[in-house]
Amino acid sequence: MLKYWLSISSVFCFCLSYSQIDSLKKFAYSAKPDTAKAGCYIKIARSYYNNEGQLDSSLAYYDKAAIIYKKSNLPAKLAKALNGKALMYREKGVYKDALENCLLALSLAESVKDTNQITASLNGIAIINQIQKDYDKAYEFYNKCEAIHLKTKNTRGLASTYNNMGLLFSEKKEPDRSHAYFMKALKLNEENKDDRGIATACENIGLYYLNYEFDPVKALEHFDRSIAIWRGMNDVNSVAITLDYKVTAFLKQKKLKMCLDTANLSLALATQAGSIFSIRQAHEKLYMIYEEMKDIPNAHSHYKRFIALRDSIDNDDQLRSITEMQMTYEFDKQKEVEKLKQELKQTELSDEISRQNNVILSFFIA
Repeated sequence: MLKYWLSISSVFCFCLSYSQIDSLKKFAYSAKPDTAKAGCYIKIARSYYNNEGQLDSSLAYYDKAAIIYKKSNLPAKLAKALNGKALMYREKGVYKDALENCLLALSLAESVKDTNQITASLNGIAIINQIQKDYDKAYEFYNKCEAIHLKTKNTRGLASTYNNMGLLFSEKKEPDRSHAYFMKALKLNEENKDDRGIATACENIGLYYLNYEFDPVKALEHFDRSIAIWRGMNDVNSVAITLDYKVTAFLKQKKLKMCLDTANLSLALATQAGSIFSIRQAHEKLYMIYEEMKDIPNAHSHYKRFIALRDSIDNDDQLRSITEMQMTYEFDKQKEVEKLKQELKQTELSDEISRQNNVILSFFIA
């Protein structure tokens, strides 16, 4: 899977060490009011994702924050927590829950005109549609993001959108447009000194060289630059993802020993991170490696695990739920628009009746 990126300004923005996480947990335990506690939970959730790639731990703390923000009736902050939850669900490969949180976050963010959370929600919805191969709908949401980022001069958000648009055109087999967007994203990220954005763009440029230029050496240079950044952040899940890309490059070079070692490391890190998708990818690569090595028992074992995980992620029920959820959201939004139109007509009618009554009254007074 090519690496999607959610704008740092909208969901995460800094890193903490384990000792700092422990300190925040202690502070949150005694923090008053509850909203201060929730703020700590958001910081802890971000750090579990950014520093350690611990998806389940991050999800748990985003959920704790969301419960408090909902109880406190703080829609903008609740939208932020829900977008965080959506990101974790997507990274885990649980797309139905990811979309549900994105749609709710979008509705809340729009109600208070919070452009950061609106674009975070739109970006998340676009990515899920892209994963489900609905490229037209994904492009529609990315264009909405781009328009808002250009209007607000949010270059970090713009870099995120360009990266994801590059992915879209890569999947549509339009490599020239894809590469152009990746390079625009990398340029903006380097100008902003945004390490996470740089690492993400480098991964995707590496995959461009691997899949379209058929140059595994050039691809590996970009993957290594990404991994160096991910390791500096202790982002276990991102390291696992990029190692999986390296396995593909090594397979093209027929370096089977390096393939095997790298795939096993990717699997260990993906398991540690709790990413179903990354675990699935590792089992697929191990199956391919063992098949190439003519080790049929091991190839068969990893193939069975890969198929089981693939079916759990790509099942028709999940796709149907995602489609229904979006249709329901769009239908509800349309009903809301029609209701507002009706209220406006009613107001205009009342104003006209009032105006005519005033004219009649003025006539009698005269």
